[in-house]
Amino acid sequence: MKKRNLVKGIAVMMAFMVSAIGVHIQPAKAKTDNNINEDNKQQYIIQLENPDIYESITKNYDMDVVNNSMTNSLDKENIIVAEITDSEAEKLADETGVVSLEEDIFVTGSTNNNTKDILINTDGEKTYNIPDENSTVNNIDNISPYNNDIVIINENDRKNIEWSLDVINANNNEYTIGNDTVKIAILDSGVTATADINVEKRINLIPGEENVEVLYDDISGHGTAIASIIAGKDDENGITGVNPNAKIYSVKVLDEDNRANVSRIAEGIYKCIDEGVDIINMSFGTTGNSEILHNAIQAADNAGILMIAAAGNRGEQDKKVEYPAAYPEVFSVGATNTESALSNISSSGNELDVVAPGENVAVLGIWDEINLMDGTSLSTAEVTGAASVLLSLDNTKSPEFIRELISSAANYNAGTYNAGIIDLAYAISVYDEFTEKFQTHKTDDIINTQNIAVYSADEVKASWQTTLHENVLNGFSGISNAALKIIKKGLRYPDDYRFGDQFPALNGNRNYIADYIYIASLARKTYTDGLSNALSEIKHPISGDNGTDSVADVKRYLNNIKNSWSDILGYNPDSVSAERLRNDQGRFLIGMAIHTAMDAYAHRARIDGLAYNGTQADQQTLGSGYSAKITKDFNLRWTVAKKVAEGAATQWTGEHNFSILQFHKAVHEENSFKMQHFLAYAKNSDSEWSGRSSSVKTFFELRKAD
Repeated sequence: MKKRNLVKGIAVMMAFMVSAIGVHIQPAKAKTDNNINEDNKQQYIIQLENPDIYESITKNYDMDVVNNSMTNSLDKENIIVAEITDSEAEKLADETGVVSLEEDIFVTGSTNNNTKDILINTDGEKTYNIPDENSTVNNIDNISPYNNDIVIINENDRKNIEWSLDVINANNNEYTIGNDTVKIAILDSGVTATADINVEKRINLIPGEENVEVLYDDISGHGTAIASIIAGKDDENGITGVNPNAKIYSVKVLDEDNRANVSRIAEGIYKCIDEGVDIINMSFGTTGNSEILHNAIQAADNAGILMIAAAGNRGEQDKKVEYPAAYPEVFSVGATNTESALSNISSSGNELDVVAPGENVAVLGIWDEINLMDGTSLSTAEVTGAASVLLSLDNTKSPEFIRELISSAANYNAGTYNAGIIDLAYAISVYDEFTEKFQTHKTDDIINTQNIAVYSADEVKASWQTTLHENVLNGFSGISNAALKIIKKGLRYPDDYRFGDQFPALNGNRNYIADYIYIASLARKTYTDGLSNALSEIKHPISGDNGTDSVADVKRYLNNIKNSWSDILGYNPDSVSAERLRNDQGRFLIGMAIHTAMDAYAHRARIDGLAYNGTQADQQTLGSGYSAKITKDFNLRWTVAKKVAEGAATQWTGEHNFSILQFHKAVHEENSFKMQHFLAYAKNSDSEWSGRSSSVKTFFELRKAD
């Protein structure tokens, strides 16, 4: 352990010494480029000696302050994030009182965009698919590209997908988790609202997402995947995490593309310090060495926070360990494959501390489905979960104690070079011995000689059955990767702060069933005939003021975003064919329709013990301060909302029969919660409701009048 830490420290020192080489980011004063574009503004991070300099700097330089450091968590560090020209940056770097100045580079999530298809066979008939790389088949749950294999798992064999827990000896039914509270901050893309993960607190640092509800908190799925590995509930649903008892703090720093500026990462770390967390999970990285990021890391280290980060997925490139994992204050995690050897995708530089499974790892997706994913992101989450279990035995232990315990107890009996595979059960078994030896710095004789669980890729899938895409029953095969990104824009835009006016029809605050039917029908007509034709021809299911007001909401909203289509679609609408434009605008609208349907469960659910006020559902943190029943009922609403969304997506790729039947999901328990005006809204949404098929009659038999 000591030798590896020394090597890691030397490597980082060398990185600072050769700061002018490669991608290391140096203060702007070192720039010597004579071809500077005077008009080209870039985003910089500027650290000042004290706050008194702020006013003169912003007054004397032509800068657009991205965040006012006097009003957020960077203020205590006197940090400004601003857009400024390169020439101005050169001058500013020489100003008295400017401690450092650097370009605001990006970090990205350390997942390998390799999400495997799984079908969970729950009733011998229904299946739910989760796609993967290189496939033409796509699902609404993930923006990654996919491949050709689908895996079917029998519900009784669900535990087989959690093979990675066996490798690291972290099946939590085999050991007792300590009683001490452990607060884990997940710096990531957020955590979607789900019954399978309790989130103690949510902090969203993405500009413009102040009003985004927890149902759409994680649009990429990365943060939800990480949270499920760390703290998924042990309830036979979803994914069982390494430590279901951990208190999760979701600090959202990565955007929908799993990217963030270094300034936002630094801000997130300072937020974690303010919140007094015990562990920070950072499943992202960059090859650029940022002084300001390292300052934040050092501040967290001084605050006694254990930091664990992904080494990166550069195994098939240069194998370099990325920052922040490469910093000596951070525990660096690489990935192993199913054979418990170092994965080909994993970074493996001298800064690597430990490894854990990072291929074919089961995670929870944003629609409560189970995915298989690859990447050091996942390995990092496993180590974070294990560290939290060890810290729960005594949360006064230092980060160095936990790091050295994990490293000393790791298993080096496989092809993982100088980094051992973590072994939680063994670490617990030697905990008392290690504690005594740690005080005298004599821990080197703790050697793990246990056998490591080894699987071949085929053996991991041995209890599963592959099939063809034609057998996918949920109908998502018509949604391409590009289309998914636009659909997700439709899911999120109605909550965007830039359109601060309230649009009740888009947020489940009028007749949410009828409004869903109207917007979904509008989406389909737009897809085939264009937005103008759709707006003139599609009628709202309800006549009178309710229908008229909802149509007005939708038209007013679309008028507000008429100058935002380039942002929504990712291209200039005038640069593509009429067919492509109408198709993509239709996809955006179906996202809006799904948003409307799901929002009803955030705004219109009645929960026993809580007076309905129209806002409680998305304003309060799940799992904090409520009885067990109320917490369960809160979570059930998210489960139902996702099933409704699933039904809408199926109709989008199938029959296009947008109706009350998309709400025909009998998954919530009787007396758990009720939807305000549900029966009346359903009746008013379809004039033929009483005389339709037996499925509609069943729909109402399953529900009592409200």
